[in-house]
Amino acid sequence: VALGGLSLVRAARDPEPPAVLPTATASPFVPPTPAPGAEYAEELAYVYDAVAEGDTVQVTVEPLRTARGGATPTGEVHTLTLPRGTPVEARRLSGGNPADLRLDELLDRLAAGRKWAFAIDYDGEGRVHSLREAYWLGD
Repeated sequence: VALGGLSLVRAARDPEPPAVLPTATASPFVPPTPAPGAEYAEELAYVYDAVAEGDTVQVTVEPLRTARGGATPTGEVHTLTLPRGTPVEARRLSGGNPADLRLDELLDRLAAGRKWAFAIDYDGEGRVHSLREAYWLGD
């Protein structure tokens, strides 16, 4: 018992290494804000890697820069977690006819890599209101 008590005293004297608290990494993504008088702000981006998680869908978003009638990725990527029922205006995704769909109806087509470009509409609170297929950009 004396040896056990001695080892406890010795252990108490040795300083503990300082605790290293994890630091939160802030996402560099800032949702666009609507211009004065506008209801929504737009982000043009590829949307892919859709994964359903309960009542939500997580997607990868790769913003696009438009130039000379085309679009190129900016190299920045972020993720969004959206309600399954997020409205999606589609054209090519719906077989060539304009249609109003829900995000969860497109999971199989958005699960793969980047193919489909969308205009993502953000409200003044930074929430996604809807996605509109940017069919004019092509595959």
